[in-house]
Amino acid sequence: MKKISLFLITILMLTVSILAQVADSVRVSVTVQGTVFALGLQDSNGAPWSGDMNFGDVRPGESAYPPSALVVAACKSNTGRQWYLKVNSSSLKEPKAGYVLSPSLLSVYVGDPAERRQPALPGKRYAPGELPLKFTNDELTVYSSNALGDGGFAGGWGTFVPVGFGLTIPDTQREGTYSGIIRFTMTE
Repeated sequence: MKKISLFLITILMLTVSILAQVADSVRVSVTVQGTVFALGLQDSNGAPWSGDMNFGDVRPGESAYPPSALVVAACKSNTGRQWYLKVNSSSLKEPKAGYVLSPSLLSVYVGDPAERRQPALPGKRYAPGELPLKFTNDELTVYSSNALGDGGFAGGWGTFVPVGFGLTIPDTQREGTYSGIIRFTMTE
């Protein structure tokens, strides 16, 4: 009889502990965005672009395609419409003597210019035979999304378009430190 009573007490204790419960809570919030149409520039590691591109020392008659001349354009749109990524460049100027490098000496690639590879993207980028593109006074379209704005690509995080640059210095170019601006624009 003692064995049965002890057994029943053990079952009752287990039943009581099984019915015990502990709860906690977490606050939940969300901001539902309206239209997203954004362009951000990053380096090849995904960090925000520093704003400076340095081709280093290049001699007359040489070309340069440094790894530091690769910019990743982070393009995001939820409008469901096709968009275009464009670039243009000012002349590069040497301020002390007033020398100028034409923007046509800069070339642009979609992908890594050193490796001449193009990324897998859902929209239109230029075929290797069309590269490099040379700058003119007009904007160059380097990428266009698909008809739905690349919706859903990369899990909806946006389209990351690597844009690389090269530079060719003419044999007759005067020495100096030249600088200018390359502008990225995203339009619908």
